[in-house]
Amino acid sequence: MLRPSNPGKPRPKGKPRPKPPRSERKPDARRERPRPQAARSHQPPRPQPVGGSRARQHAPVEKVVAQQDWDSLIPHLLRARTDDPEAAVEKLRRYAQLLIEWNRSVSNLISGNDEPRILDRHIRESLEPAYWLHEAGGARWLDFGAGAGLPGIPLAIAGIGEHWTMVESRRPKVLFMRKAIETLGLSGIEVYHGRLETLVEETSGPRAIDGFVS
Repeated sequence: MLRPSNPGKPRPKGKPRPKPPRSERKPDARRERPRPQAARSHQPPRPQPVGGSRARQHAPVEKVVAQQDWDSLIPHLLRARTDDPEAAVEKLRRYAQLLIEWNRSVSNLISGNDEPRILDRHIRESLEPAYWLHEAGGARWLDFGAGAGLPGIPLAIAGIGEHWTMVESRRPKVLFMRKAIETLGLSGIEVYHGRLETLVEETSGPRAIDGFVS
């Protein structure tokens, strides 16, 4: 008489055999097989230009400035009764060049997209109120939140007022304004590093201001 090789309670049909605990399972050879590593390239890295990929996208500063229509500022300067419009245009041109150079090498003053249109987007807009400010006859003006000196420095170059106070709380922009004023040989412009309310608190007695821009 034949006997079953594994006597015991018969397993019900259709019921799966229970899996052994994970610790008792045999290792899967497919999982232990090491993956082939891709061969590493021994080519030296390509040299990158100074300033990274952003530097390749910029046209030279001199070219950007030269492409602007600087003669278009003459009518604005004539309306503002500027003594020497040609000399003022040259200073405004030099100011724009200093601004772009600082914007690329030190810290952001304006958007990089505004560099090719710096005359229309910043310089001309700064000079738009020059005629009305001249007609107002004010001598002492204040520019709070001056940033890179816009609009105060272009207005001062145009001959508006006798004294300007530029109020700016961010140090990189304060340093740029002081550098631009020194380089351009401008006079009658004071740069205050701080907020407007702090300037008011630190001023002893009334501060004579005929008007303000921002």
